[in-house]
Amino acid sequence: SGHGGEAGVTVWERGTEQHIDLNAGTDGSDYQARIALSPDNRYLAIGGNNLRVWDLVNLPAALADRKPVVYSGPEVTINEVRFVNDGLLETVSSNGTQQWDVATGDEVTSVVSR
Repeated sequence: SGHGGEAGVTVWERGTEQHIDLNAGTDGSDYQARIALSPDNRYLAIGGNNLRVWDLVNLPAALADRKPVVYSGPEVTINEVRFVNDGLLETVSSNGTQQWDVATGDEVTSVVSR
């Protein structure tokens, strides 16, 4: 949801209804396939025009400061993101499938589409 150009993301824990509000800047996502939570629930990633990652364990106290780390990712729109393990994120785009170190944004592997 956006207010004044800013988009927000809320992560809910279904069992307890506890939640964390995050600042997504101006680029939210309505596509479920572009949103992924790491298996250890530490990292939230959203794909799209770039790759945005929040470290949910180390969030600033103020909501306005809870912005993601933005990595360039592939050179095209990311259609899908999924975690391979706690620290490895896979993106799917028209460029193919690529894997990224979620903590650094460095590309680990790439399978280019033909």
